[in-house]
Amino acid sequence: DFIEFAVADLDKALELYLKMGFEKAGTREILERKLKSYRIVQNDINIILSQSDDPKDPVAKFHQAHGDGIMAVAFRCEDAVSALEITAARGAEVVEAPRSYQKDFGSVTQSSIKAFGDVRHTFISREGNLFAEGFDVPYKISSRGYGLMGIDHVTNNVAKGDLGIWVEYYEKIFGLSSTRFFDIHTQRTGL
Repeated sequence: DFIEFAVADLDKALELYLKMGFEKAGTREILERKLKSYRIVQNDINIILSQSDDPKDPVAKFHQAHGDGIMAVAFRCEDAVSALEITAARGAEVVEAPRSYQKDFGSVTQSSIKAFGDVRHTFISREGNLFAEGFDVPYKISSRGYGLMGIDHVTNNVAKGDLGIWVEYYEKIFGLSSTRFFDIHTQRTGL
């Protein structure tokens, strides 16, 4: 559904995506988290750029530990509560219990589990046109931009020797199957 980046400078990060044909399609500000985010889109690609000035907020913690980077990969599902319950029953660690948000133009339920490192997987279900918590305008389909259509895959590095552990994790937690995988690694990481 979307990828969320924790960033140090929201407007500077936005500039890069605007140059790639994305458009800014929404803003959110959650005061109690000192969080501000932009939703940027191009065709079926949704990216959230987030910055928080609260050192206890997950966005700020991620950025403090890693710098600018992907902190969440979100999956749209029919029922975010059931997705969380199923994956937790299979051994996933819950990092965000189900929460629901509502505006006059729609409702959203989201929950999250721990993924590799400090990254989380978010489950999101929607009714209507609310994109996520705090966004100020209804969800809309974006313009064509420069022709980027969707996210094909996300590549992640894990500690050297841990690749098999993560393959087994995704098979067990999500029911994915790997008929084969390639252990590409450097001296410190596996891909």
